[in-house]
Amino acid sequence: MNEPMASDDLTFNPAASLLVDAWATLAEPRPRSVDALLPLSSYAEAKKNVVSVSGATEKKAARVRPDAWAEYADLRREGHHGGPAVQPYLVGALVDGRLVVTVFGHPVAIDSPTSLPRFPVANVAPAIVAASQEHLVLDVQYVGDATNLADFTDIFVHDRASNRWRTVRVEGNASNCRLFDPWLAITVGMRNPDHKISPGRENERAYETDILPNVQQQYAIFQGKWIWSPGVLALQNLVDGRKIRIVTGQEDSEILRVQGGILLYRVNDEIYQTRIIADQLKDITLVVKDDDVPEIHWAFWSEGWGSCCATGHCPNAGYRRGSCATSGSCCARGWRCATCAAS
Repeated sequence: MNEPMASDDLTFNPAASLLVDAWATLAEPRPRSVDALLPLSSYAEAKKNVVSVSGATEKKAARVRPDAWAEYADLRREGHHGGPAVQPYLVGALVDGRLVVTVFGHPVAIDSPTSLPRFPVANVAPAIVAASQEHLVLDVQYVGDATNLADFTDIFVHDRASNRWRTVRVEGNASNCRLFDPWLAITVGMRNPDHKISPGRENERAYETDILPNVQQQYAIFQGKWIWSPGVLALQNLVDGRKIRIVTGQEDSEILRVQGGILLYRVNDEIYQTRIIADQLKDITLVVKDDDVPEIHWAFWSEGWGSCCATGHCPNAGYRRGSCATSGSCCARGWRCATCAAS
């Protein structure tokens, strides 16, 4: 949400109804005001609802609002993060020339993609990969016996400012995409009907603790069983067309964040930071290496201490938690030095 470091407890589901993950998402009804949309279903009482939880902690009005069906029109999705879990798409439908998401029987129009030339309608369903104020990214989910047998995927991007659609080709036919406007981050994947083992499996954590899962086993059962990941990350700029490719050789790798020309990406139990200069990566630096890093799928920094994270070095002395030295691991883990925390 807006303030991930804030202590913030809200009761949004007092009846302990079932949360339907496939429709859970974010909305941005106003710029920089992000709400969580939580579909709840109670089988005992046959009640279904969508609860909106505002991320604005300073908001005076009620932050938990039921019957928030209409907020899907302001849909915001970053896309799919990395790791062994299989993540569902938010699948829509084309209804009367509009892209519609239907939640518990309530249709809400998201966009109008039929203006896109060659949008494949037969045997496919439009899957919403990512949605921001600037771009809407669609993939297609094949139904029946149809499937994508090529080594690439054509996805569909709506530039909302210019109201123009175009096709963007990404590497892999089962790749995960995340949107860090204007960059589309891709973890390359291929369909894997023969259950080939992806490179780097032997490097993954092969044991379980009280708080950490067996990563190697999870890949073998879930994501890695059905998708072969060569250990390739890619960036495509949706505005100027720049392309950057990173070969990690490790299936458990992903791009965590792109912001202000700074890229953070994870390779198994390591996080690296680098600068994007034109279509090249410069000053690649190991930020942190630790046993719990494979469970990190997001990175963020706030304006109050962005200089620490942007450089990978904290200019101030004294660290709030642990010893970051000059590695910048405080930034990757969301930790702050004492001086930055107070600023």
